[in-house]
Amino acid sequence: MEKGKIRVAQMIGSVFEGGVESCIMNYFSSIDVSKVTFDFYVDRASKIIDQKKIEDLGGRVIITPHYTHIFKYLRFIGKHFKKEKYDVVHANMSSLNFIPLTIAKMCGIKVRISHSHTTSSGKDRLHDLFKKILRPFSKIGATDLFACSEKSARWLYGDKDFDEGRVYIANNAINMARFRFSEETRESVRNDLGIGENTLLLGHIGRFCEAKNHKFLLDIFSSIRERQPDSRLILVGEGPLCEETKQYAQKIGVSDYVLFLGSSKTPEKYYNAMDVFVLPSIFEGFPVVAVEAQTNGLYCFFSTEVTKEAKLLDTTMYIPLSDGKEKWADAIMNTNLKCNRENGYHVLSESRYSISKEAKRLFDKYEEFVKRGDR
Repeated sequence: MEKGKIRVAQMIGSVFEGGVESCIMNYFSSIDVSKVTFDFYVDRASKIIDQKKIEDLGGRVIITPHYTHIFKYLRFIGKHFKKEKYDVVHANMSSLNFIPLTIAKMCGIKVRISHSHTTSSGKDRLHDLFKKILRPFSKIGATDLFACSEKSARWLYGDKDFDEGRVYIANNAINMARFRFSEETRESVRNDLGIGENTLLLGHIGRFCEAKNHKFLLDIFSSIRERQPDSRLILVGEGPLCEETKQYAQKIGVSDYVLFLGSSKTPEKYYNAMDVFVLPSIFEGFPVVAVEAQTNGLYCFFSTEVTKEAKLLDTTMYIPLSDGKEKWADAIMNTNLKCNRENGYHVLSESRYSISKEAKRLFDKYEEFVKRGDR
């Protein structure tokens, strides 16, 4: 360790405003940077990375070739691993974790963590086939196994490793105070968006990709509008399916009532404006937005594809995707949405999803592993 500071290479791959990147940044923003620092390895295809914030915290952003250019990628990270002499390589690339971890092992790096952040899609057969082929290799090169939830642990590593206690659950924790409900912010944001005080406002924050199931969300909203015309939907995020989603909104006749707000570095303000948070995902590991929305005190409606570990409050409900848009609309419309929004923060601020607690736990793990060495 250089000058007593643990140096960690966070292997991310592509950064597209997703929960993985948000989770790692939450940890880096809260960990004791006098004792540990992160270098973020992201590829040239990445769209969003807060380089200034990372550098202000003492970290670095290192741009790699895309891993599909495998030999360039291997040469690049191998050269940097030998030069930087990291204490820890922490791979966050799901079934591809074995690639940087194998190179790290060859370069003599003693602590090599494989971290599972996701599960199977269930619908994209080609994508799932690719993941299934690579899954048996996911532990190659790893000295330690991490996951964001039991579901993601079992999916990547199998039941035996989880049941025998070989997987450390690193909770997708957040800065609770940041997402605490504010009536003042609610009024301000709704006014800026042109949303009336009594308008039912549904919301979703997430990347426009297949996993998030935006078209189905629009179908749900269409059914709600038939029952309550004074309703709106806000969608925060970017992604490859954004334009296709906008076209679908127009096709089903709801585009005038849906606000596409793009990406935001201050998503907390939009939670304050919402009445309901809807997450009809096709697959998830453990969505950070689930913690954020519940901390804000929102009623949340999740698909049953979202891990049950994401239910932190009684105001969160699960509905199967197979129930269809009408039953989702029924569930939302038949719920009394009046509640004490401050309750989310008060209940969760001392929980295991508070980043101040989890960042300390992560540092303790790094320190334990570095003292232990290879295995």
